[in-house]
Amino acid sequence: MFDARRVLNQKIDWLRDYMQENAKPETKIVVAISGGKDSSIVAAICACALGPERVLGVLLPQGQQDDTEFSHDLCKHLDIPNVTLNIGDTMRELYGTVLSTIQLRGDMKILRVHL
Repeated sequence: MFDARRVLNQKIDWLRDYMQENAKPETKIVVAISGGKDSSIVAAICACALGPERVLGVLLPQGQQDDTEFSHDLCKHLDIPNVTLNIGDTMRELYGTVLSTIQLRGDMKILRVHL
């Protein structure tokens, strides 16, 4: 039978051991936090393995997003410091550059994305 607690403890132990063997004690882990399940679990494992003071949460909203509150709540719950970097303009510029490159080639189908 699957033992979630055992698997979780293995992940925590592995990360703690890896950081002890490969990083300086002051090294922090940076986690991009979306507020979704994957990034929430990763942030929690990092905080358990290393302590919240060694984890930095980075929130990357694309412009104005209503769901960033989940990310802030997670950081508060885990007691990890966090910063917010709005990547909306960067994503629009990146998309424009990629779209221009694809149009110049003329041999690729284009999927429209609205940012």
